[in-house]
Amino acid sequence: MPSRLLLVPLMLVFSLPALANPPGPGDSPSAQSKTAQSSDITSHRLDSLEVRQKELGDAVDRAALRNDYIEKIQKQYETYYEKAFSTQTQLLTILGIFLTVSLFIGGKLGFRIFDRQIQLEVKSATDGLRLEFETRMNSQLGSLSEKNNTQLKELEGGLRTRIVVLEEGLQLRSEFQFQFFMGMSAFLDGEFTSAVGRYHNALEVYLKGKPQNTIPKPAALTAIDFIFSSLQKMTESSHEGEAEFIREAEEELENDIYEQLAQELAEIAKRHPELKRLLKS
Repeated sequence: MPSRLLLVPLMLVFSLPALANPPGPGDSPSAQSKTAQSSDITSHRLDSLEVRQKELGDAVDRAALRNDYIEKIQKQYETYYEKAFSTQTQLLTILGIFLTVSLFIGGKLGFRIFDRQIQLEVKSATDGLRLEFETRMNSQLGSLSEKNNTQLKELEGGLRTRIVVLEEGLQLRSEFQFQFFMGMSAFLDGEFTSAVGRYHNALEVYLKGKPQNTIPKPAALTAIDFIFSSLQKMTESSHEGEAEFIREAEEELENDIYEQLAQELAEIAKRHPELKRLLKS
């Protein structure tokens, strides 16, 4: 063992003094006894050193064994932790893959369910809106139909009234034109009395349509002008002349028809000075 090999150098170290001074033949007994005592002390020290050396060797052996044991335990722990770490890494990887797949599948299923729910909600909302729209549209259509019927009736009534008014106006204008042209024809033929009668008829038609302005005012002025022109033509052949015309004009103005023709007479008086004097008197 290594501890035993160390004893040899130590023994040589402690035995060098004795070997350097060996007892000679001339030494005294006291010197010899001292030498013997020194040898005993050296031997005792060597034994003590050997014992201590042995203890140290044993301690070193135990330390080496403990170190080997610790190294083996450490290696075992390192191997264990490496395997555990590798196993945990594999488990975490598998768990990560599983979670990823699970999340993907769950997300996909959740999205499908969510999308389906959205479609159902949209369909429900659409159906509700369609029903509400149809209800409102039917209600509005019914209201519009009633309003249209009322408006159509009002329009029909208004159109009928307007048609009646138009027909009456057309009839009045036709009658006025007929009487006016008959009077003009009589005037041209020299039948002045007949012409005055026709113009009277024309003025009566004018008064019927005057509130609605059915017949233009200039047409009535022309008829009045032809009446007094006819009277003037009738009195031209008379010896009295102007005096006769004034009498005929006064008699003409006494006709009730002129009560509603004051404005028209005022305008005609501008053309006939004699008539103007009569209206002022």
